[in-house]
Amino acid sequence: MYTKDIVLKGLLIALVVVATIIIPIPVPFTEGYIHAGDSIIFISGILFGWRFGLVAGGIGSAMADMILGYNHWILPTLIIKGLMGAIIGFLSNDINKDEYLKYKNLIIISITIVWISIVSILRYVLNRVLSNISNGGENVFNLNELELENTQEFIQLVQRVNTYLGISLIIIPFVILFFYFLKRKNVFFKQFSTIIGIFMSGLWMVVGYYIAGGLLKGNMIIPMFSIPANILQFVVGGVIAYFLIITLDRIEGIKKYLR
Repeated sequence: MYTKDIVLKGLLIALVVVATIIIPIPVPFTEGYIHAGDSIIFISGILFGWRFGLVAGGIGSAMADMILGYNHWILPTLIIKGLMGAIIGFLSNDINKDEYLKYKNLIIISITIVWISIVSILRYVLNRVLSNISNGGENVFNLNELELENTQEFIQLVQRVNTYLGISLIIIPFVILFFYFLKRKNVFFKQFSTIIGIFMSGLWMVVGYYIAGGLLKGNMIIPMFSIPANILQFVVGGVIAYFLIITLDRIEGIKKYLR
C-alpha cells in the first residue's frame, strides 16, 4: 500500500503540472498566471483525502511555476496550493461527517459572512483609490508595471475589477445557497460537503495569493487586480472537478480500485 500511495501521489503531481502548464494565462499585475491545474488539485483531495491533496497541490503547482519560469512564486505556491489541496481533501473526504452535518448551517453562514466581509473591504479600498484619483489626487501606482498607458486606463481597470468583485459578492453566496437547497431536495447535486470544500479551499487560494502578491510587490493594492482572475480560476476548476467526480462515482468500484 505504501508503494502504491507513492506512485499515486507521483501521478497526481504530474497531472497537476500538466494541467497547470498546458494553457497558462499571464496576469501582469502580480507577474503570475491563471490555469486549469486547480481542477486536478480538487480531484486529488476529493478522491484521496487531504494528504494526497496537500502533496499534489503543493509540489505539482510549485513544479509548474519552476517550469514556466515563475521562480518568485515557487515557495508561496508550495504553501498556498498545498493547503488548498489539504482543505478540499479534509472538508470533502476526511472530516467527521456527523460533526459536519451538525454544524453545516453554521458553516454555510460563516462562509457567506467571511466572503461578503472580505469582498466588501476590498471594494471599499478600491473605491477610496478611485475617489482619490477622480478628485485630482496623485496616482502613486506604476502604470508600466500594470501595463497601462495613462491614468484613465487605470481608472477603468479599477472600475472593472470593482464590478467583478461586486458580481462575485452576489453570485458566490447565491451558488452556495443554491446547492444547499438542492441538497435538501435530494436531487442531482448531492455532495454538498464537496461544494463547501471547493469554496473554502478556493477562498483560501484567493486570499493566500493576495497576501503573497502584496508581500512580493510591497503593495497591497496591486494584487487586488488579480483577484477576479483567481476567483474565475477556482470556480471553473471546481466546476470541472465536481462533474468529473460525479462521473467517476457512477463507475462502480473505481474508488476501491484507485485506493
